[in-house]
Amino acid sequence: MRATRGSWSRRRRVVAKAEWTQGEANPRFVVTSLAREECKARYLYEKIYCARGDMENRIKECQLDLYADRTSTATMRANQMRLWFASMAYVLLCALRRIGLHDTEYAKATCGTIRLKLLKIGALVRISVRRIKVAMASGCPAATTWGLAAVRLAAVANPRASPPVSCARCERLGRLTSTPLGTLDQTKRRPCLWITKRCRGIWNAIIW
Repeated sequence: MRATRGSWSRRRRVVAKAEWTQGEANPRFVVTSLAREECKARYLYEKIYCARGDMENRIKECQLDLYADRTSTATMRANQMRLWFASMAYVLLCALRRIGLHDTEYAKATCGTIRLKLLKIGALVRISVRRIKVAMASGCPAATTWGLAAVRLAAVANPRASPPVSCARCERLGRLTSTPLGTLDQTKRRPCLWITKRCRGIWNAIIW
């Protein structure tokens, strides 16, 4: 640090953090052009400087968990396409984490954890003309979280101006679309997701 100061052409502000980790000193120094009135020392280090390291973690997450570093194709266009696919997958998983998984145990999970715990699981998928049924095993530990995320994503996909409505089948089942999000009936042994494509003009997700 002292050797660096000799090359400066003007006075600069330096924020220092004294740390003692694993039995030895670990000092940190941040050189900034922000004045003390503009930004306090602790906020500068914890919110601005450390955020740069977090951005690097996000890049590493996209490279390692979503294989964005696999650009070994012979042509540049093919490598660009593969990088686009990885980037789109990252955007989708971030949206899933932000919209469907907030206030859950996966709210701050990495893309690799979400991919392993919520996407790479065994299930029985049945597709008919009007609905898609996903039946999970009764011992699936992420079934409740998976269903909650599906309800939240379906609610966001609905037109915002559409009022909550219900069809005759929903009323018979006691699963009205006005039911608060996240309601999951635990009486059934196998949690299932029914996605009804048309129910009085809007999309509805029913969990039971």
